[in-house]
Parts: sequence; structure tokens; C-alpha cells
Amino acid sequence: MNTPELFLRTETILGEGPIWDDRNNKIYWVDILGKQIYSADITSKSVEKVSTGEKVGCMALTEEDRIIAGLETGFYFIDMETGNREKIIDPEPLVPENRINDGKCDPNGRFWAGTSLEILDSEYKVNEEYIPKGALYCMSGDYKIEKKISNVTISNGIAWSMDNKTMYYIDTPTKRVDAFDYNLKTGDIKNVRTVVNIPDGMGAPDGMSIDEEGMLWICLWEGWCVTRWDPKTGLMVLKVEIPVSKVAACTFGGKDLDILFITTARSKNDKIKQLDAGSIFCFEPGVSGAISHRFKERKN
Repeated sequence: MNTPELFLRTETILGEGPIWDDRNNKIYWVDILGKQIYSADITSKSVEKVSTGEKVGCMALTEEDRIIAGLETGFYFIDMETGNREKIIDPEPLVPENRINDGKCDPNGRFWAGTSLEILDSEYKVNEEYIPKGALYCMSGDYKIEKKISNVTISNGIAWSMDNKTMYYIDTPTKRVDAFDYNLKTGDIKNVRTVVNIPDGMGAPDGMSIDEEGMLWICLWEGWCVTRWDPKTGLMVLKVEIPVSKVAACTFGGKDLDILFITTARSKNDKIKQLDAGSIFCFEPGVSGAISHRFKERKN
């Protein structure tokens, strides 16, 4: 399976935020516009879902096997069986035109998530200009929240190096990946620099993951592919074609974290010409990747 294949045909509209559940052999993902969180057993491919009641940009599992998610109105705990929601905090209560987009947990169990203008949902076009009104936030296990990056347009892919010294980040319209020095203990980031520039005509960078060799796997919206980049040289080392245009996000999973799962999106026109748009694809790239970190709650 070293070429992409269809893992699961779904009715997902805007599939994003995949994470791997290493305890239960499951892949999770969100449907932003469908307002759903999904999980699928990778052996039986049995699917479970829960309605979030509003757009859901990202999710993670906690150390206690709970779900934490970024919705339109803030961060919530969500019960996968009942759908019950417990609100934690809204990072942008005074910016109702924004919603939470992509995010994940860092190696120390903090939940990072950024915001995006709601009007950009699913109809974002590469090379159009938008006002940067979003930000990237970090919530620690005691539920304290901190704004880490301002003037963001579409907060998207985020990843941490295997040595926990670097954080990589994508604001989609910039068409680049920025790197920061990252402090594992405090969560502080500093010394921003650009490590990857996506050339014109390739699509726009969306979700991102990292492998054990330090290479970045970047999904390209309207690019029909997922790509592998060397952040030390800024060069693309691999391009893997996917049979749909809106390739959204990816994560490593499987027992040995050697399978790359890829979520996609669809529109009405896509579904006519791209039968598998919105489905999940997977392949074995010949290298293992980073685990999906869990949120660590700090009880008093």
C-alpha cells in the first residue's frame, strides 16, 4: 500500500483534523460543515459519529479518553456517546465572525487551535486576499489560554519536531510554513522563520503532520496531492497524488504509526466529477510518523 487507496468512502463535506487513537485502533476526524465528529475502527471500518451542534474545526483525545474539541463558540468537552457538551472557554468572545479551525495537542498535552473567518468555509480560493483577523491560541491543562500568534487569516497545520525543539505552523493564504523555537516545558515560541514556500500553481497548504525523519507532510487544498518537504532545505522531496482536488489534512496511524491517513473535502461540483471527494484515503509512505498527543488535564 505504498500508493494511496480509498480507506473509507464517506459523506463528509469538509473533512479535517484527523487524529489517531493509539489505545483503540481508531482514526478520528471532524466534518466542519457537517457539524460532526467521526471515528472509524481501521480493521472493521465500523464508523461512529456524534453531532456537535455547531461547526467543529478540530479535536483531540484526553488522557482520560474524553474528547476536547474546538467549535464555533469555543473549546468544549464532548461525550462521544451522548453528544453532551461541556464548555471550557471561548478564546474570541468579541470576534463572532471567526470560528475555531485546525488544532491539536502538543507533546506536553496542551491544546493548540487557531481561528479563521467563518465566511471562508469550503469556498476558500487559492490566491485570493483576505483580512487577517484570526489568531493561534494555546490552552494548558488548567484551562488557562494564551494567544500565541496574531494577524492570522486561516489558521491551519501545526506540528512539532521529534526532539520537541521546533514548532511548525501554517497560515494557509501565506502559502508557507513557519518554524518557531519551541519550549516543551513552558510552551513558549520565539524566533519565527520561514522554512517552506509553496510555489504558485500547487494549491494552498492546509493540514500538516511530521514523520520520524523530521520531514513535513503537507496537504495541498486544490492541489490534488499530499506532499513531503524537508524543512532544513525548503525542498519538496515527494508528491503523492490524490484523486480529489481538496486535500485537507493528514495524520499517521496504525500500530507502528506507518500509515498516513488523509481527509478530503467536497462541494456540489466536486461530487459530480470527483466521486470520492470528502472520503478518507491512506497509504504506507515507508516511514513512521508522530503520535497524536493527548490533552493532559491538571486536576486541583
